[in-house]
Amino acid sequence: MKKHKARSSKANPSRNEACPCGSGKKYKRCCALKEGGALKGSTKILIWIAGVALAVFLGYAVTQMGPGSGSGPSLGMGGMTRTGYYTDRDLREVDFSALTEEQKHEVLDHANEARCTCGCGLGLAQCVATDSTCPLRNSNIERIRSLVQQESG
Repeated sequence: MKKHKARSSKANPSRNEACPCGSGKKYKRCCALKEGGALKGSTKILIWIAGVALAVFLGYAVTQMGPGSGSGPSLGMGGMTRTGYYTDRDLREVDFSALTEEQKHEVLDHANEARCTCGCGLGLAQCVATDSTCPLRNSNIERIRSLVQQESG
C-alpha cells in the first residue's frame, strides 16, 4: 500500500485536505475557489470578448441581409414588408415619376425577379441598388429604364 507523504506546510494543502482557514470544508470547496479567482476572472473576460464578437458579427449580418446599403427591408406592394424586395427608393438612378403606383409595382416586380447577366447571381434590381462594381450595372439601369418606358406607354 502506498503511503501519502505528510505535508509539512499547511499553506499549500492538497485539494482534499481540510482547509487551513478552519472552516471545516475541504480545501477544494473553500479557499481553493477564492485563490482560483484570477483564472475565473480571465475566463469572464474571454466570455465577454466572445459575446462582443458575436454581437458585432450579428450586427454585420443584419446589415447585409436588407436591400440597399444596409437600410433594412423596403416596403413592397400594399405596404407589406418583403425581404429582398427593392423599391424605387433603392433604384435612384431610374425615374419612376411617369408611372402610376400600379405600373410602378409591375416594373419593380419584374426588376426584382429578373437576374443580372454577369453571372453574379444577383437580381437585376439588387445589382443596380447594391453592386456599384458590376461591369453590367449601367446596362442593367438601362434595362429597368426601358421597363419604365414600356409600362408608361
